[in-house]
Amino acid sequence: MYIYHDTVIRLERERKGHDHCRSKGAVFDLARLVNGEGKAVDPRRPGLLLDNSAGPKIIYAVSSDLEVHIAFDGVRGAADAVKHETLFQNANVEAAGEVSFVMGRVSGINDHSGSYGTFGKLVSDPAFARAVRRGFSRTLVLMDPSVQKNLRSHRRR
Repeated sequence: MYIYHDTVIRLERERKGHDHCRSKGAVFDLARLVNGEGKAVDPRRPGLLLDNSAGPKIIYAVSSDLEVHIAFDGVRGAADAVKHETLFQNANVEAAGEVSFVMGRVSGINDHSGSYGTFGKLVSDPAFARAVRRGFSRTLVLMDPSVQKNLRSHRRR
């Protein structure tokens, strides 16, 4: 489990006005974006598949119930910017990082979250990797074979 609440990082960000736990920016439940073909639809452009290969960055977090929330990464300090701590309103999470989509399919997943301090956890923490696998699997979103293989490889470590 990864914690943001009451950490030194959060307290410093609150002091500077850069904490985004209460942001009103758009957050999406990935499972609700997946169509009948297993492809994620762009919530900003109904009818089009989600594709951020040319930007912007998309962040994700996996809750203790293995729900996956995503959002377009905002600029820290900007009004209503969405950051990792926004995705589940400052709750503890099982995993967090960045996700890439090409034509509605997951094309990449990493563990880059400064808020939750998860850099390197996809490789070093089997529970983190398991939460990513199970959470994304529950959404029924399609993944590139290379992403599936990479996530499976972390199971053996």
